[in-house]
Amino acid sequence: MQSSDPVTGASAGIVRLPGPTGALWLVRAEGMIDQPDHPVMAVAGQPAEGCSQVVIDLSEVPVIAARGVRSLSACARRLRTAGQSLILVGANPVVARVLEVAGESLDVVSSIDELLDDRDRRADLPPTERWYPRPPRTPDRAARERREQQRVLDQLRAQAEIAVAEGILLGRYPQLVPQTAHQRLRRTAREHNVRLDDLAQALIVAPAPDDGTGDWFTGGDQPPAPDLPVLRAAGVDPQIRSEVLGAILDDALRITEATTGNVQLLEHDTGELRIAAHRNHPEAFLDFFGRVGVSGSACALALRQEVRVTVIDVATDPIFNAASRAVMLEANYRACHSVPLHGRDILHGIVSTHFPHPVRPLLNNQSRAFDDLADQAGDWLQWNYDKALVDALEDLHRQGTADRA
Repeated sequence: MQSSDPVTGASAGIVRLPGPTGALWLVRAEGMIDQPDHPVMAVAGQPAEGCSQVVIDLSEVPVIAARGVRSLSACARRLRTAGQSLILVGANPVVARVLEVAGESLDVVSSIDELLDDRDRRADLPPTERWYPRPPRTPDRAARERREQQRVLDQLRAQAEIAVAEGILLGRYPQLVPQTAHQRLRRTAREHNVRLDDLAQALIVAPAPDDGTGDWFTGGDQPPAPDLPVLRAAGVDPQIRSEVLGAILDDALRITEATTGNVQLLEHDTGELRIAAHRNHPEAFLDFFGRVGVSGSACALALRQEVRVTVIDVATDPIFNAASRAVMLEANYRACHSVPLHGRDILHGIVSTHFPHPVRPLLNNQSRAFDDLADQAGDWLQWNYDKALVDALEDLHRQGTADRA
Protein backbone atom coordinates (compact mmCIF):
# COMPACT_ATOMS: atom_id res chain seq x y z
CA MET A 1 0.00 0.00 0.00
CA GLN A 2 1.03 3.59 -0.06
CA SER A 3 3.26 4.08 2.96
CA SER A 4 1.03 6.30 5.07
CA ASP A 5 -0.04 7.43 8.50
CA PRO A 6 -3.63 8.74 8.42
CA VAL A 7 -3.32 10.59 11.76
CA THR A 8 -0.31 12.74 10.97
CA GLY A 9 -0.61 12.86 7.20
CA ALA A 10 2.55 11.20 5.91
CA SER A 11 2.37 9.21 2.67
CA ALA A 12 4.90 8.19 0.06
CA GLY A 13 5.31 6.66 -3.36
CA ILE A 14 7.95 5.90 -5.98
CA VAL A 15 8.58 8.43 -8.76
CA ARG A 16 10.63 6.87 -11.55
CA LEU A 17 13.00 9.37 -13.17
CA PRO A 18 13.86 9.50 -16.87
CA GLY A 19 17.03 7.74 -17.93
CA PRO A 20 19.44 5.89 -15.66
CA THR A 21 19.03 8.13 -12.60
CA GLY A 22 16.77 5.71 -10.74
CA ALA A 23 13.86 6.87 -8.63
CA LEU A 24 12.72 9.31 -5.96
CA TRP A 25 10.96 8.34 -2.76
CA LEU A 26 8.45 11.22 -2.70
CA VAL A 27 7.02 11.80 0.77
CA ARG A 28 3.96 14.03 1.21
CA ALA A 29 3.71 15.65 4.64
CA GLU A 30 0.60 17.31 6.06
CA GLY A 31 0.07 19.32 9.23
CA MET A 32 2.48 20.81 11.74
CA ILE A 33 5.90 19.19 12.20
CA ASP A 34 6.67 20.09 15.79
CA GLN A 35 7.81 16.80 17.34
CA PRO A 36 11.08 14.93 16.86
CA ASP A 37 9.24 11.63 16.43
CA HIS A 38 6.83 12.87 13.76
CA PRO A 39 5.94 9.81 11.60
CA VAL A 40 7.03 11.62 8.43
CA MET A 41 10.57 10.93 9.64
CA ALA A 42 9.91 7.19 9.72
CA VAL A 43 8.32 7.19 6.26
CA ALA A 44 11.17 9.25 4.80
CA GLY A 45 13.75 7.09 6.54
CA GLN A 46 12.52 3.89 4.88
CA PRO A 47 12.64 4.53 1.13
CA ALA A 48 11.54 1.78 -1.23
CA GLU A 49 14.14 -0.36 -2.93
CA GLY A 50 15.88 1.44 -5.80
CA CYS A 51 15.14 4.96 -4.51
CA SER A 52 18.45 6.78 -4.16
CA GLN A 53 16.95 10.11 -3.17
CA VAL A 54 14.22 11.04 -0.69
CA VAL A 55 12.13 14.15 -1.35
CA ILE A 56 9.83 15.51 1.36
CA ASP A 57 7.08 17.77 0.03
CA LEU A 58 6.31 20.40 2.71
CA SER A 59 3.71 22.33 0.71
CA GLU A 60 0.94 21.39 3.15
CA VAL A 61 2.99 21.91 6.32
CA PRO A 62 1.94 25.30 7.78
CA VAL A 63 4.51 25.40 10.60
CA ILE A 64 7.69 23.60 11.53
CA ALA A 65 9.34 23.84 14.95
CA ALA A 66 13.05 23.80 15.71
CA ARG A 67 12.74 20.24 17.00
CA GLY A 68 11.21 19.24 13.69
CA VAL A 69 14.11 20.80 11.78
CA ARG A 70 16.64 18.94 13.93
CA SER A 71 14.79 15.69 13.27
CA LEU A 72 14.87 16.34 9.53
CA SER A 73 18.60 16.97 9.77
CA ALA A 74 19.09 13.71 11.68
CA CYS A 75 17.04 11.90 9.03
CA ALA A 76 19.26 13.40 6.32
CA ARG A 77 22.39 12.18 8.12
CA ARG A 78 21.01 8.65 8.41
CA LEU A 79 20.15 8.61 4.73
CA ARG A 80 23.62 9.86 3.78
CA THR A 81 25.12 7.02 5.81
CA ALA A 82 23.05 4.62 3.69
CA GLY A 83 24.26 6.25 0.46
CA GLN A 84 21.06 8.23 -0.09
CA SER A 85 20.12 11.90 0.12
CA LEU A 86 17.27 14.10 1.34
CA ILE A 87 15.78 17.17 -0.36
CA LEU A 88 12.97 19.35 0.99
CA VAL A 89 10.57 20.99 -1.47
CA GLY A 90 7.49 23.18 -1.40
CA ALA A 91 8.04 25.01 1.90
CA ASN A 92 5.88 28.09 2.44
CA PRO A 93 7.66 31.37 3.39
CA VAL A 94 7.26 30.76 7.13
CA VAL A 95 8.63 27.22 6.99
CA ALA A 96 11.37 28.24 4.54
CA ARG A 97 12.53 30.98 6.94
CA VAL A 98 12.70 28.54 9.86
CA LEU A 99 14.74 26.13 7.75
CA GLU A 100 17.05 28.97 6.73
CA VAL A 101 17.79 30.30 10.22
CA ALA A 102 17.98 26.91 11.94
CA GLY A 103 21.58 26.46 10.84
CA GLU A 104 21.11 22.85 9.72
CA SER A 105 22.67 21.71 6.44
CA LEU A 106 19.50 20.72 4.62
CA ASP A 107 18.99 20.84 0.84
CA VAL A 108 15.91 22.94 0.06
CA VAL A 109 14.30 23.48 -3.38
CA SER A 110 11.26 25.65 -3.99
CA SER A 111 9.11 22.95 -5.63
CA ILE A 112 9.11 19.44 -7.02
CA ASP A 113 8.76 20.94 -10.50
CA GLU A 114 11.95 22.98 -10.03
CA LEU A 115 13.77 19.87 -8.84
CA LEU A 116 12.69 17.88 -11.88
CA ASP A 117 13.35 20.79 -14.26
CA ASP A 118 16.89 20.97 -12.89
CA ARG A 119 17.30 17.25 -13.53
CA ASP A 120 16.07 17.73 -17.09
CA ARG A 121 18.66 20.45 -17.64
CA ARG A 122 21.39 18.24 -16.23
CA ALA A 123 20.34 15.47 -18.61
CA ASP A 124 21.41 17.72 -21.52
CA LEU A 125 25.00 17.91 -20.22
CA PRO A 126 27.75 15.61 -21.48
CA PRO A 127 27.72 12.29 -19.57
CA THR A 128 30.91 13.16 -17.67
CA GLU A 129 29.27 16.31 -16.28
CA ARG A 130 25.93 14.83 -15.27
CA TRP A 131 25.15 14.25 -11.64
CA TYR A 132 23.60 10.90 -10.79
CA PRO A 133 22.65 10.03 -7.23
CA ARG A 134 24.59 7.15 -5.79
CA PRO A 135 22.68 3.85 -5.76
CA PRO A 136 21.54 2.82 -2.30
CA ARG A 137 23.83 0.44 -0.49
CA THR A 138 22.95 -3.21 -0.38
CA PRO A 139 21.02 -4.00 2.81
CA ASP A 140 23.25 -5.43 5.50
CA ARG A 141 23.66 -9.16 5.79
CA ALA A 142 21.83 -9.39 9.12
CA ALA A 143 18.73 -7.71 7.66
CA ARG A 144 18.74 -10.09 4.69
CA GLU A 145 19.06 -13.07 7.02
CA ARG A 146 16.17 -11.84 9.19
CA ARG A 147 13.93 -11.49 6.13
CA GLU A 148 14.90 -14.95 4.91
CA GLN A 149 14.23 -16.46 8.34
CA GLN A 150 10.80 -14.81 8.43
CA ARG A 151 10.04 -16.10 4.93
CA VAL A 152 10.96 -19.66 5.96
CA LEU A 153 8.85 -19.40 9.13
CA ASP A 154 5.87 -18.15 7.11
CA GLN A 155 6.25 -21.04 4.68
CA LEU A 156 6.45 -23.59 7.50
CA ARG A 157 3.38 -22.09 9.16
CA ALA A 158 1.44 -22.23 5.89
CA GLN A 159 2.52 -25.83 5.24
CA ALA A 160 1.37 -26.83 8.73
CA GLU A 161 -2.04 -25.19 8.20
CA ILE A 162 -2.43 -26.91 4.83
CA ALA A 163 -1.60 -30.28 6.41
CA VAL A 164 -4.18 -29.72 9.17
CA ALA A 165 -6.80 -28.72 6.57
CA GLU A 166 -6.10 -31.86 4.55
CA GLY A 167 -6.57 -33.89 7.74
CA ILE A 168 -9.94 -32.21 8.31
CA LEU A 169 -11.05 -33.14 4.80
CA LEU A 170 -9.95 -36.75 5.31
CA GLY A 171 -11.82 -36.98 8.62
CA ARG A 172 -14.94 -35.26 7.33
CA TYR A 173 -15.16 -37.09 4.00
CA PRO A 174 -13.85 -40.67 4.52
CA GLN A 175 -13.95 -41.47 0.80
CA LEU A 176 -10.94 -39.21 0.21
CA VAL A 177 -7.34 -40.40 0.28
CA PRO A 178 -4.42 -38.10 1.26
CA GLN A 179 -3.29 -37.37 -2.30
CA THR A 180 -6.84 -36.59 -3.42
CA ALA A 181 -7.41 -34.31 -0.43
CA HIS A 182 -4.29 -32.32 -1.27
CA GLN A 183 -5.22 -32.04 -4.96
CA ARG A 184 -8.79 -31.03 -4.17
CA LEU A 185 -7.73 -28.31 -1.75
CA ARG A 186 -5.21 -26.87 -4.22
CA ARG A 187 -7.58 -27.05 -7.20
CA THR A 188 -10.42 -25.39 -5.30
CA ALA A 189 -8.15 -22.54 -4.18
CA ARG A 190 -7.06 -21.99 -7.78
CA GLU A 191 -10.59 -22.08 -9.21
CA HIS A 192 -11.84 -19.49 -6.69
CA ASN A 193 -8.62 -17.40 -6.87
CA VAL A 194 -7.86 -17.51 -3.16
CA ARG A 195 -4.55 -18.28 -1.54
CA LEU A 196 -4.09 -21.92 -0.59
CA ASP A 197 -3.01 -21.07 2.96
CA ASP A 198 -6.01 -18.74 3.39
CA LEU A 199 -8.40 -21.51 2.30
CA ALA A 200 -6.67 -23.94 4.65
CA GLN A 201 -6.97 -21.51 7.56
CA ALA A 202 -10.65 -20.85 6.77
CA LEU A 203 -11.32 -24.59 6.72
CA ILE A 204 -9.66 -24.92 10.14
CA VAL A 205 -11.57 -22.11 11.88
CA ALA A 206 -15.01 -22.41 10.21
CA PRO A 207 -17.69 -24.31 12.17
CA ALA A 208 -18.16 -27.81 10.77
CA PRO A 209 -21.11 -28.28 8.38
CA ASP A 210 -24.18 -30.27 9.37
CA ASP A 211 -24.02 -34.00 8.77
CA GLY A 212 -26.65 -33.69 6.05
CA THR A 213 -25.94 -33.05 2.40
CA GLY A 214 -27.34 -29.52 2.30
CA ASP A 215 -25.38 -26.30 1.89
CA TRP A 216 -22.73 -25.54 4.48
CA PHE A 217 -23.53 -21.83 4.64
CA THR A 218 -26.61 -19.71 4.02
CA GLY A 219 -26.90 -16.26 2.51
CA GLY A 220 -27.21 -14.75 5.98
CA ASP A 221 -23.73 -15.98 6.87
CA GLN A 222 -22.06 -13.45 4.57
CA PRO A 223 -21.87 -9.70 5.26
CA PRO A 224 -23.33 -7.30 2.68
CA ALA A 225 -21.09 -5.58 0.16
CA PRO A 226 -19.46 -2.43 1.57
CA ASP A 227 -21.34 0.81 0.95
CA LEU A 228 -18.63 2.88 -0.75
CA PRO A 229 -18.87 6.51 -1.95
CA VAL A 230 -17.32 5.69 -5.34
CA LEU A 231 -19.99 3.06 -5.99
CA ARG A 232 -22.86 5.27 -4.80
CA ALA A 233 -21.65 8.12 -7.02
CA ALA A 234 -21.49 5.83 -10.04
CA GLY A 235 -24.86 4.23 -9.27
CA VAL A 236 -23.54 0.69 -9.74
CA ASP A 237 -24.61 -2.57 -8.13
CA PRO A 238 -21.95 -3.49 -5.51
CA GLN A 239 -22.69 -7.18 -6.13
CA ILE A 240 -21.59 -7.05 -9.78
CA ARG A 241 -17.81 -7.16 -10.06
CA SER A 242 -17.54 -5.79 -13.60
CA GLU A 243 -19.57 -2.71 -12.66
CA VAL A 244 -17.54 -2.15 -9.48
CA LEU A 245 -14.18 -2.40 -11.25
CA GLY A 246 -15.43 -0.13 -14.03
CA ALA A 247 -16.50 2.52 -11.50
CA ILE A 248 -13.13 2.32 -9.72
CA LEU A 249 -11.25 2.71 -13.00
CA ASP A 250 -13.40 5.61 -14.19
CA ASP A 251 -12.76 7.47 -10.94
CA ALA A 252 -9.01 6.82 -11.25
CA LEU A 253 -9.09 8.30 -14.76
CA ARG A 254 -10.97 11.35 -13.45
CA ILE A 255 -8.52 11.92 -10.59
CA THR A 256 -5.41 11.64 -12.74
CA GLU A 257 -6.94 13.41 -15.78
CA ALA A 258 -6.25 10.43 -18.03
CA THR A 259 -8.33 8.73 -20.72
CA THR A 260 -6.78 5.25 -20.71
CA GLY A 261 -6.13 2.80 -17.92
CA ASN A 262 -6.88 -0.58 -16.40
CA VAL A 263 -7.55 -2.53 -13.23
CA GLN A 264 -5.52 -5.71 -12.77
CA LEU A 265 -6.37 -8.39 -10.24
CA LEU A 266 -3.77 -10.62 -8.64
CA GLU A 267 -4.06 -14.32 -9.37
CA HIS A 268 -2.98 -15.79 -6.06
CA ASP A 269 -2.08 -19.17 -7.51
CA THR A 270 0.44 -17.86 -10.06
CA GLY A 271 1.34 -14.45 -8.61
CA GLU A 272 0.47 -12.81 -11.95
CA LEU A 273 -1.62 -9.71 -12.57
CA ARG A 274 -4.55 -10.11 -14.97
CA ILE A 275 -6.41 -7.21 -16.60
CA ALA A 276 -10.01 -7.33 -15.33
CA ALA A 277 -11.23 -3.91 -16.54
CA HIS A 278 -9.82 -1.41 -19.00
CA ARG A 279 -10.61 1.74 -20.94
CA ASN A 280 -9.42 2.51 -24.49
CA HIS A 281 -6.45 0.13 -24.70
CA PRO A 282 -5.50 -1.15 -28.18
CA GLU A 283 -5.63 -4.89 -28.79
CA ALA A 284 -1.84 -5.23 -29.00
CA PHE A 285 -1.52 -3.74 -25.51
CA LEU A 286 -4.17 -6.09 -24.10
CA ASP A 287 -2.52 -9.10 -25.74
CA PHE A 288 0.87 -8.26 -24.23
CA PHE A 289 -0.16 -6.97 -20.80
CA GLY A 290 -3.19 -9.22 -20.31
CA ARG A 291 -1.10 -11.13 -17.77
CA VAL A 292 2.11 -9.79 -16.24
CA GLY A 293 4.58 -11.01 -13.65
CA VAL A 294 6.78 -9.09 -11.25
CA SER A 295 9.13 -7.35 -13.69
CA GLY A 296 9.16 -5.29 -16.86
CA SER A 297 6.47 -2.69 -16.09
CA ALA A 298 5.26 -0.05 -13.65
CA CYS A 299 2.40 -2.25 -12.45
CA ALA A 300 4.88 -5.06 -11.79
CA LEU A 301 7.01 -2.71 -9.69
CA ALA A 302 3.93 -1.53 -7.76
CA LEU A 303 3.02 -5.19 -7.18
CA ARG A 304 6.51 -6.13 -6.03
CA GLN A 305 7.08 -3.17 -3.71
CA GLU A 306 3.41 -2.55 -2.80
CA VAL A 307 3.63 1.24 -3.16
CA ARG A 308 2.32 3.83 -5.61
CA VAL A 309 4.58 4.19 -8.67
CA THR A 310 4.82 7.07 -11.14
CA VAL A 311 6.83 6.59 -14.34
CA ILE A 312 7.68 10.01 -15.75
CA ASP A 313 8.94 8.79 -19.13
CA VAL A 314 8.46 5.23 -20.39
CA ALA A 315 10.87 5.83 -23.28
CA THR A 316 13.91 6.10 -21.00
CA ASP A 317 12.95 4.19 -17.85
CA PRO A 318 15.01 1.00 -17.35
CA ILE A 319 12.25 -0.81 -15.44
CA PHE A 320 10.76 -1.61 -18.86
CA ASN A 321 12.41 -4.29 -20.94
CA ALA A 322 12.71 -3.95 -24.71
CA ALA A 323 9.47 -5.80 -25.44
CA SER A 324 7.26 -4.04 -22.86
CA ARG A 325 8.69 -0.62 -23.76
CA ALA A 326 7.96 -1.21 -27.46
CA VAL A 327 4.34 -2.15 -26.73
CA MET A 328 3.85 0.89 -24.47
CA LEU A 329 5.29 3.31 -27.02
CA GLU A 330 3.38 1.71 -29.89
CA ALA A 331 0.19 2.33 -27.89
CA ASN A 332 1.35 5.97 -27.46
CA TYR A 333 1.86 5.62 -23.68
CA ARG A 334 4.79 7.72 -22.47
CA ALA A 335 3.95 7.82 -18.74
CA CYS A 336 1.78 6.14 -16.14
CA HIS A 337 0.68 5.95 -12.51
CA SER A 338 0.17 2.55 -10.84
CA VAL A 339 -1.41 2.20 -7.39
CA PRO A 340 -1.75 -1.05 -5.39
CA LEU A 341 -5.14 -2.10 -4.03
CA HIS A 342 -4.78 -3.59 -0.56
CA GLY A 343 -7.30 -5.45 1.47
CA ARG A 344 -7.09 -6.33 5.13
CA ASP A 345 -3.68 -7.96 4.96
CA ILE A 346 -2.98 -8.88 1.33
CA LEU A 347 -2.69 -7.12 -1.99
CA HIS A 348 -5.55 -7.78 -4.42
CA GLY A 349 -4.60 -5.82 -7.52
CA ILE A 350 -3.33 -2.66 -9.22
CA VAL A 351 -5.07 0.27 -10.89
CA SER A 352 -3.06 2.13 -13.54
CA THR A 353 -3.63 5.16 -15.74
CA HIS A 354 -1.63 6.01 -18.88
CA PHE A 355 -0.65 9.20 -20.70
CA PRO A 356 0.56 10.08 -24.23
CA HIS A 357 3.23 12.44 -22.85
CA PRO A 358 5.72 12.51 -19.94
CA VAL A 359 4.12 13.53 -16.64
CA ARG A 360 5.05 14.99 -13.28
CA PRO A 361 4.17 13.49 -9.89
CA LEU A 362 0.56 13.74 -8.78
CA LEU A 363 -0.48 16.90 -6.97
CA ASN A 364 -1.25 16.57 -3.27
CA ASN A 365 -5.02 16.62 -3.77
CA GLN A 366 -4.69 14.00 -6.51
CA SER A 367 -2.51 11.79 -4.30
CA ARG A 368 -5.04 11.96 -1.47
CA ALA A 369 -7.96 11.25 -3.79
CA PHE A 370 -6.14 8.35 -5.47
CA ASP A 371 -5.14 6.85 -2.11
CA ASP A 372 -8.73 7.17 -0.86
CA LEU A 373 -10.00 5.48 -4.03
CA ALA A 374 -7.44 2.69 -3.57
CA ASP A 375 -8.62 2.20 0.02
CA GLN A 376 -12.25 1.94 -1.13
CA ALA A 377 -11.30 -0.50 -3.88
CA GLY A 378 -9.29 -2.54 -1.38
CA ASP A 379 -12.29 -2.71 0.98
CA TRP A 380 -14.53 -4.05 -1.80
CA LEU A 381 -11.91 -6.49 -3.08
CA GLN A 382 -11.39 -7.79 0.47
CA TRP A 383 -15.14 -8.33 0.83
CA ASN A 384 -15.16 -10.11 -2.53
CA TYR A 385 -12.17 -12.21 -1.46
CA ASP A 386 -13.85 -13.23 1.81
CA LYS A 387 -16.96 -14.14 -0.19
CA ALA A 388 -14.79 -16.24 -2.52
CA LEU A 389 -13.35 -18.06 0.51
CA VAL A 390 -16.87 -18.95 1.68
CA ASP A 391 -17.76 -20.09 -1.84
CA ALA A 392 -14.60 -22.22 -1.92
CA LEU A 393 -15.50 -23.85 1.41
CA GLU A 394 -18.99 -24.52 0.09
CA ASP A 395 -17.48 -26.04 -3.04
CA LEU A 396 -15.27 -28.35 -0.96
CA HIS A 397 -18.33 -29.48 1.01
CA ARG A 398 -20.39 -30.13 -2.11
CA GLN A 399 -17.58 -32.21 -3.61
CA GLY A 400 -17.21 -34.15 -0.36
CA THR A 401 -20.92 -34.89 -0.01
CA ALA A 402 -21.10 -35.89 -3.68
CA ASP A 403 -18.40 -38.48 -3.00
CA ARG A 404 -20.69 -40.12 -0.44
CA ALA A 405 -23.48 -40.63 -2.94
